[in-house]
Amino acid sequence: MIGATFCSGIGAPEVAAPWVDWRFASEIEPFRRAVLTERFGYCEPETQNWGEPLLWGDMQTITPGLWREHRIPLPELIVAGTPCQSFSVAGLRKGFKDDRGNLTLKFVDLCHDIVTSRPDGKLIVLWENVLGVLSDSGNAFGAFLGRLVGAMDALSPPADRRWPGEGMVEGPRARAAWSVLDAQYFGVAQRRRRVFVIVDFGN
Repeated sequence: MIGATFCSGIGAPEVAAPWVDWRFASEIEPFRRAVLTERFGYCEPETQNWGEPLLWGDMQTITPGLWREHRIPLPELIVAGTPCQSFSVAGLRKGFKDDRGNLTLKFVDLCHDIVTSRPDGKLIVLWENVLGVLSDSGNAFGAFLGRLVGAMDALSPPADRRWPGEGMVEGPRARAAWSVLDAQYFGVAQRRRRVFVIVDFGN
């Protein structure tokens, strides 16, 4: 399985799933880029030989043609944790009014572009973010889900205006299921609750 990560951090997916053939990472922060290069063999665009794992910068500049240019197969699996500061209860909670929050929607559009470019139209996506995205005053989670599955508009949350800790939605483009998971139950010595969304494009 060919894998790619966006907003890649320091390589958690590569550690968690070494059986995936990770070929692409997108990260802008210098230290994290250095870790991805040193630990996982990602190559800068100017030094990458065709087919080698590619380390890209700004996610907003990615197009499906990028994989063709660097002789990398289009991914079958994408893992991403787009910036959380605009949704976190510890921040200003500006949601999509914050440029960092808008990267979430850019991520969705990029996933759709890749699905359209794949001959089989199939893609699996794992997305992670902070718990605050479920209670964002602008319904960011509903906008995210609606855009993912191909709805005409943002999906509406339940009557209390807060999304539940788990659920599933389906639309003409994809199915998406989410759950709130706590890192303390997965071998990490801290309480760290996060929302994880699995998206299935193309059955």
